[in-house]
Amino acid sequence: GASDMTPLAADRAFFKNPFDFSRRACRGAFWWPTLFNTLFLCAISGAAVAGTLFLPHTPLPMVALGVQVLFLVATMIPVLTVTIRRFHDVGLSGWWTLLGMIPLVGPLAMIVIAARPGNPDENRWGPAPAGTDGVGPGALAGSVDVMARPAGHKAKAHNPWQGYVVLFE
Repeated sequence: GASDMTPLAADRAFFKNPFDFSRRACRGAFWWPTLFNTLFLCAISGAAVAGTLFLPHTPLPMVALGVQVLFLVATMIPVLTVTIRRFHDVGLSGWWTLLGMIPLVGPLAMIVIAARPGNPDENRWGPAPAGTDGVGPGALAGSVDVMARPAGHKAKAHNPWQGYVVLFE
């Protein structure tokens, strides 16, 4: 259910199977590690800038740079893996991650795709992952549809491109 993917569970899952490209990842499994990684890199970048400005004759800027490089190398494969699994959850092949290589438009399109709710049904990459609805920073993207449904109304079949088809026609 939704409570299955806590921030710590998402971060553990991020590093657990870094070479498993075949499954699906819910929004929480993608967005929580993305948030943690971004905050960590911002903190280290801040330390490097502060060290350069206020402690220029110390090793702090180079140490911060070294930590950044090590962190980026250590997380490169898990980031790619969780992104591919996130795309699988919305019904897209992992090859769509190459979209991120298109300057400006590519990363924005990837954010839009990653924010989409996952397919609640089984797809060719397996059953819906635990925590599919309602966890992580990207969880609010699909909450309006759920709240707007009358009681007892069943959701229609999920179309991952609904609302975004114009971008790709």
